[in-house]
Amino acid sequence: MSRAATACRLVLVACLLGLSSGAARSQPAPPRSGTAMPARLRIALVPLDDRPVCLQYPQMMAALAHAAVISPPPAALGRFTTPGDTGAIATWLRAQDWTTIDALIVSIDMVAYGGLVASRVHDVNRATALARIDVIREIRAARPTLPIYGFSVLMRLAPTADGRNEAYREQLARWAELAGGSRSAAESEELQALVREIPPVALDDYRRARRRNRAVNLASVGLVEQAVIDYLVVSQDDARPRGVHLADRALVTRRARGGRATSRIGIQPGADEVAMILLARAVLRRHGLQPSVRAIWSTDQARLMVAPFEDRPLHETVRFQVEASGARPVERGGPTADLDLYVFASRHDPGVPERFAATVAQQVAAGARAIVADVDPKGDVQGASVAFTEALLAAGIFPKLYGYASWNTAGNTIGTAIPHGLLAWAGATLASRCSSPAWTALADAQVTFLLHRLLNDFAYQGVLRPSLNADLRASDRNPASLTPDDEVVQRIVAALAPRLQSFARHFTTAAHVLPSPAPTDVAVQVGAPTGLRVSLPWARTFEAAISFEVPVAGLSVPARRLPACQAATP
Repeated sequence: MSRAATACRLVLVACLLGLSSGAARSQPAPPRSGTAMPARLRIALVPLDDRPVCLQYPQMMAALAHAAVISPPPAALGRFTTPGDTGAIATWLRAQDWTTIDALIVSIDMVAYGGLVASRVHDVNRATALARIDVIREIRAARPTLPIYGFSVLMRLAPTADGRNEAYREQLARWAELAGGSRSAAESEELQALVREIPPVALDDYRRARRRNRAVNLASVGLVEQAVIDYLVVSQDDARPRGVHLADRALVTRRARGGRATSRIGIQPGADEVAMILLARAVLRRHGLQPSVRAIWSTDQARLMVAPFEDRPLHETVRFQVEASGARPVERGGPTADLDLYVFASRHDPGVPERFAATVAQQVAAGARAIVADVDPKGDVQGASVAFTEALLAAGIFPKLYGYASWNTAGNTIGTAIPHGLLAWAGATLASRCSSPAWTALADAQVTFLLHRLLNDFAYQGVLRPSLNADLRASDRNPASLTPDDEVVQRIVAALAPRLQSFARHFTTAAHVLPSPAPTDVAVQVGAPTGLRVSLPWARTFEAAISFEVPVAGLSVPARRLPACQAATP
């Protein structure tokens, strides 16, 4: 993202901010002469792996709240079926000057095994995995006051599709679903048949990996009990309402509830989004902020549905993720909240996409501080609803949103949208205390991330990728296993470039007012995005690494109603 020094010199314009409303909403303290903008936070992150959602997104999100994320060298994080270099990661952790870092967010799966995909096979034994996580104890001993946030993943049912297990991968996932809990006579026969069909070596490896992971999950809870980790998320990777994972989760839950650390452990669906959730928690806790969030549902049925790849009602997922992010959930019918989360999970219900988009637009116009989560209720589309998103675009409300997401599972979507909105709220709250050059950087970060969501979640995942996959299959190519091919990437860039410019016009045709919890009269001028770049980091179309720059005009005069900050922000 570009900054004022590299952006075109445009004149700052001021216009009245129309998003402050409701006395019941939390308001930052009135600005005082001499108030100082807090120093930029530095947060260390050991991600789950090198995918954009696990590393690029937290890095982009941090800038929303005047923070920066540092992480191990990319080469240490591995790639797809190549595990991360756990030794290099431990060395990186030990080499940090923790007196200059405000918080650590650490994936225990990366430290123990080398990442999420590596956690699903038994290449690392239990003793080695447990020994590797002792590096977190070392950091706690070296810096007793450092906030440490950890996350540990409960193993999903299906193994990773790695090109070698195609003959039995689905059978193994079905075995894992049937092997846990009670079953009918017909299902017992099916289970016995599956045991005969699955290679014994593969089934044994699966079982050993699950037993080892369970031990690491429990050891992670122990780190909280021992005050090594301040807050832990034990997240359930892709799952179903039944299966062997339920016993693992129950064991971890009993351990967590049996000790004194219950309030410091979250057990919830998801995996890829957890670093973003913990980033929001770290920033809010550091600044003493706890905004409230109220969920508003597209239908009552959407609130109660169990989304694909999850094992509980959607409203429970929302509540867990709001709390893990450091915010406070407000129940239906409760008081006005700081942020309203609009959960759309009704894309297949006739007329509902347009009606719910109109509701969101009306509420935003009336002053709602809105976050939008567009959930796929069937699991057959990785991205946004075309009808719903186009209705939101037509209403022109994207520049006024605090957060937005729509990718992959419900947990992924909700766990991106909530931290996005919370961090945008936190950044604007801090900057509202005085007139700071940070406003330009915050506006740059927010515009860039919203455009990134539209480009990735809507244009790529929701529109382009399905047709791209169909074309690849028609030419006997596997979208999940591509050789390096510039032609595919060039095709993606050519399709996304005009979309990006079209989306950007919502921000560039007039002065952009950065949403803020307090009246500030702050606006900036946004320029057209440049430098669109795309890659397929895991040589598959499932995820694309997308980046671009957005020029934003710098502050030229202090904003009305805000005193000048006491000191320039570092």
